[in-house]
Amino acid sequence: MSSNGITSEGLTALSQVIKCNHLQHIDLSDCESFPKSLVDVMCGDSLHTLCLHHNKLGVDGMASLSVGLEKCKQLVKLDISRNNIGTRGLVILEEGLQHCTNLQELDFSDNNITSYGIAHISAIMNYYKYLRHLNIKFNRIGVDGAAVLVSGWPYKSMLTLDLLGCFGEPHDSALRNGSPCCSSCDHLLELYNNDCVTILYIPTLVSPNYCDIDKH
Repeated sequence: MSSNGITSEGLTALSQVIKCNHLQHIDLSDCESFPKSLVDVMCGDSLHTLCLHHNKLGVDGMASLSVGLEKCKQLVKLDISRNNIGTRGLVILEEGLQHCTNLQELDFSDNNITSYGIAHISAIMNYYKYLRHLNIKFNRIGVDGAAVLVSGWPYKSMLTLDLLGCFGEPHDSALRNGSPCCSSCDHLLELYNNDCVTILYIPTLVSPNYCDIDKH
């Protein structure tokens, strides 16, 4: 039901249907007016996939979602990209995320998150034994934030880590050329070269467009 222009009144009515029917997959991305108080109503014990991409949920929406996630023990995919949650919203969401131990795919991309927020998430990553895909592209975490993230938990099952658009110069040049300019760059290159992650996306110098460096 994504990209459908559902109003807040429609979503209110829909939430009651969702609550009563124990749905496993919900996609309410790109809704024009998403009531932040309804986010937790969308969550339930049977939910496997929740996509809330581009709904302007912000910090208030994350407070509601954090409460809802406490019920989502079977959740395997969560997409909250492009919701402008910021570092504060990510910190608020941390408590709810701790209950989602079966997560396999997590998308935080394009959310105005800083390295401080990533430090909070890395602290709970050890709960995610089955995490396969982590997307944090286009957040302002910097190379130091990325280094904190990859130090936070063992990548035993990780397949994809997307860091596109997270760095600036001189780190972009260093990572592209394989010549670390600091200890954080060195840490990321070590991760890449040792196949700890099957694919590590790093921005190149091509501006304003970015290319992906894939390692299989």
